[in-house]
Amino acid sequence: MGRGEGAGLIWLAAVVAACGSSPASPDASPHDAGPRDATPDGPVLPAELTLTSDHDEFGTTPVATTSLPIHLTARNSGGAPTGLLATSLDATPMQFSIGADTCNGTVLAAGAECTFEVRFVPQRTGSADVRVRVEDGTVRGEKVLGASASTNDDVNIASPSIHDFGDVAIGTGTSPRTFTVTNIGATTHAAISLVKVGSNAVDFTVVADGCTSTALPPGGSCTFGVTFTPSASGMATAQIQIVSNPGVAVVGVRGVGLDPRLRIDLPSRHFGSVPITGQSEYARFEVTNISTSATAPLATTIGGTHAGDFTIGAATNTCASTALAPGATCTVEVRFEPTVVQDRTARLVVTDGTSTATTDLRGAAGTSPGLEIHPTPFSFGDVTVGQASAPQTFTIVNRGANLVQTLNIFSSSAVFQISSDTCTGTMPVQNASCTFVVTARPVAAGFSAHEVGTFVYSGLLVRGIP
Repeated sequence: MGRGEGAGLIWLAAVVAACGSSPASPDASPHDAGPRDATPDGPVLPAELTLTSDHDEFGTTPVATTSLPIHLTARNSGGAPTGLLATSLDATPMQFSIGADTCNGTVLAAGAECTFEVRFVPQRTGSADVRVRVEDGTVRGEKVLGASASTNDDVNIASPSIHDFGDVAIGTGTSPRTFTVTNIGATTHAAISLVKVGSNAVDFTVVADGCTSTALPPGGSCTFGVTFTPSASGMATAQIQIVSNPGVAVVGVRGVGLDPRLRIDLPSRHFGSVPITGQSEYARFEVTNISTSATAPLATTIGGTHAGDFTIGAATNTCASTALAPGATCTVEVRFEPTVVQDRTARLVVTDGTSTATTDLRGAAGTSPGLEIHPTPFSFGDVTVGQASAPQTFTIVNRGANLVQTLNIFSSSAVFQISSDTCTGTMPVQNASCTFVVTARPVAAGFSAHEVGTFVYSGLLVRGIP
């Protein structure tokens, strides 16, 4: 996205690997500088840590109180496990603390994630920042978070101090989010003024302003609203400063601008391992018109480096030549048909001539005959958060010579739970098969994912719904 990291959609994969092979990278765009799945004869890339957060600013917090937490996620985007991880904070003076932490003392497999939270506990007024680190002595992920502190005589943002407007179509305004300013001091403050600051401040508008020119008495409060209307794609951030004598309080706002018309439900899709000259099952993509006006007739194509290895299903393509009304959807199905023994990458492109949406496509091609897995890819569809999907059975068939290593079935995500596994610890002879069962249990709404393993695997997908 054009202005930084977007609100990520992640997808889940369970994997089958031959014992002794290394886990592969997490799903990544073929244009990223990230790792690639190792082929049986290819090198294993080292561990690599990335650190992301749900907010970059704590907003304003009164001295001697504790802020709401900022949640951070560390991901091993390399091809090998990390060492033992340690989380740490670097600030002078130290006014921050680490809360719930699943990273410290953990070894992350390739593609795996862990989480922790950081809170701001100010001891003096003014602005502050902290450098957050996750490292194992060899690789490191780090991020800087900002904060502001007020005294008990300053105005205070009671609810909330930060707000994320989420994904919004470019040019489309959100409903207002209301913020409350409260004088928690013992004296009447001077009249308030609201000031927008930040490189994307123009995308945020103050509405229903009951605070400007208001002098708050002790215990008094006022409210104002903010709307988000993105002008470009990508992340937009800003601050609203509440200026009064004494003190300046700050609220942080952010949101993500999306393409003005078209959106594909997945930013990327891995088709798993398919023997050369073989075919995967079709994977379905949902295209939505997220604007307030109809599109022109759509065109669907495959582009990118290895476009010839991916095929659009003509009989099931409801997008081609279709003009989508506002909010309407259509579907495109794509199949992976590798022609060369190596990782293959391409893009699904959907456009109406003025607006374009793309999804990165990836697949791993193996020699034939060899190990095969069916089905690949596989989608569990929509599953209610906290509930389990219907179980799906996967079959591994050895089309090649007798194996010299035992199989190992694993997933780095608790969302995909493996059971009834007759493959792990076995060495199927030529033309023999084994099976294992996977159940999806999403823990949050939306798409979520991990991609692990290198040898033969099936790309799995589930969408959690409230």
